[in-house]
Amino acid sequence: MDLIVSPTGKAHADALETGDIEVTGWAIRFGGVDREGDYFVKGALAAGIDTFLAGSAPLLIQHSPNKQIGKVVEMEEHDEGVSFRAIIPAIPASSPLFHQFKLIQRGMVANTSIGGHFRKAAQRDGRKRIESVDIVELSLTATPMDPRTTAIAEMRIVEDAVLAEKALVERELLDTVLHDLDVIEMRLMVGEIKLATRRRYR
Repeated sequence: MDLIVSPTGKAHADALETGDIEVTGWAIRFGGVDREGDYFVKGALAAGIDTFLAGSAPLLIQHSPNKQIGKVVEMEEHDEGVSFRAIIPAIPASSPLFHQFKLIQRGMVANTSIGGHFRKAAQRDGRKRIESVDIVELSLTATPMDPRTTAIAEMRIVEDAVLAEKALVERELLDTVLHDLDVIEMRLMVGEIKLATRRRYR
């Protein structure tokens, strides 16, 4: 099973179903201005992370409520920004979201954008400081407000590993059974020898 390393340098290895996708990356970044001249201050998401994760924590496509493709399972603040980890279940070809699923899998939709209720403070230079956010959703997008909010998608193919582990368990079980049969057979042979000896000297 592969290890996926998030921007924080922490490795994650979850036993996902075959074909599921794990997405890791940055939800927001500190120390820069986005396309609208806004910027996040450190701690802007801190108060809302636990509430968001305790809810449905949707991972959407382009902020569309009817295009939830996965679920955010982790968010953590660091000096550089807020990292995240999300899970996208395997999507069948018959689903209207299958095309987006393949684009994400191929790394063609590799940025994020956060959606929520923003509290901003205007500055004299025209920029706005985002001081806090009630997080509603996180979206995967090809046109982010901040190009630094990158995401990496990795598909976990665990079927071979599961089958290999199953085969190993079955082999160990078979070896145990064969050993037990050998012990039983040996005991029977010893019993027959003792019985034959007794009959011979009666």
